[in-house]
Amino acid sequence: MSLTLAYQVQHLKTTASTMDDARAAAMAGAAEGLVIRADQQTGGRGRRGRPWFSPAGNLYVSMLLRPAMDQAALGRFSFVASLALAAALPDDIDRDRTRLKWPNDVLVDNAKIAGILLESCNTPQGMALIIGMGVNIAQHPTDAPYPTTSFAALGLGASHTPEKLLPRFLSAFEGYRQDLIAGNFLPIRSAWLAQASGLGEAIVVRLPNQALDGRFMGIDESGCLLLQHPTGNLQRIASGEVFAPTAKVS
Repeated sequence: MSLTLAYQVQHLKTTASTMDDARAAAMAGAAEGLVIRADQQTGGRGRRGRPWFSPAGNLYVSMLLRPAMDQAALGRFSFVASLALAAALPDDIDRDRTRLKWPNDVLVDNAKIAGILLESCNTPQGMALIIGMGVNIAQHPTDAPYPTTSFAALGLGASHTPEKLLPRFLSAFEGYRQDLIAGNFLPIRSAWLAQASGLGEAIVVRLPNQALDGRFMGIDESGCLLLQHPTGNLQRIASGEVFAPTAKVS
């Protein structure tokens, strides 16, 4: 039996949120592999419900998966998606300029060019996973608490469009997805670490009620961040946000 997933892309001119659209489709029984792309979002969101900058010209897409995996392991798809996005970036961008920031950002020249959001939900057909992505192509926000960039800011031509980027992403994603559902996370982990941003460097990890200082020592076999405290103790962190020590995190 083939493990290959057929993706069905639905294109919307404008929507409130492709994440909400994909969730509604999942609840209505849509099959795995549904991909919803919008030219513009009026209510796009990122982590912790923050508004996601969604003007026309960028890529906004959410996909529906129904992986037969423990819910605790679904977070590994963040690494699959970020690796696929990095691989799908235009060939004009040298790969040594691309880095992956735990748990779900893609950077070029140390500035965020893409973000990923994972949400799971219980549906009548079982557990569903929604993976949302936003890629800055024509524009990027200028008021974020971290550096941001876009294809346009990098001087790439207008020929790089959402329509061209999405098939490249889906092709790369499918290869990594097959590895993950076959239980082969370690090669994915190794590939992600090879492109990890800030590995071995001082970072601040923001949790819901505190911010932790330490050194980024990698990720473990489950995808948790390994933070070495100044005392030398190593802490596993399953969910949080990573900032440079000098960044504003409030």
